[in-house]
Amino acid sequence: IISIENARLLEELQYQIATLTSLRELSLTLSSAVNTDAVANAVLRTALSISHGQYAALFDYDPITEQLIPLIGTERNHSSTSIAESNVMTKVAHMAATNGEIQPFDHIRHAFPDLPENIEFMSLIAVPIIRGNIVNEVLCIAYAEQQAFESRDMNTLSLLAIQAAGHLENSMLHERIRDNNNR
Repeated sequence: IISIENARLLEELQYQIATLTSLRELSLTLSSAVNTDAVANAVLRTALSISHGQYAALFDYDPITEQLIPLIGTERNHSSTSIAESNVMTKVAHMAATNGEIQPFDHIRHAFPDLPENIEFMSLIAVPIIRGNIVNEVLCIAYAEQQAFESRDMNTLSLLAIQAAGHLENSMLHERIRDNNNR
């Protein structure tokens, strides 16, 4: 029993070290980034790396009109997302944006039974990126295999969202300053 508990604790410690290392690398990479696209790409790569997801997308959210605008998306295995997959991601992202909470779907077909059979992902999670108590972006991660989202997974993605919020804010401020200087 002690050996099993030690193995579990070791696995948890290794997970925490890997997560913190990924977040540290993201911080170091983005400390000098002033381009919003570069920041968004780095956030998506880190999200896929940390979560072992299949697809990731970042949406811009306008709280006044409650509209989502896809900023950027990536596919780990270079397969394209279908319209149905994009619609599901947008719905889940909108849910996360409107209530400001992480939206995990362990089995996407249970939540959306009318999906076509050719959907390539089984699980989906949407994480709101909050700046100044307002949701400004939403990060969506899709998984080809069914996932059982644990509290540690959601805590990790919350940390990533907090870090992404700061980096996105900095890059947008840099772009505004650059535009004003150019003007």
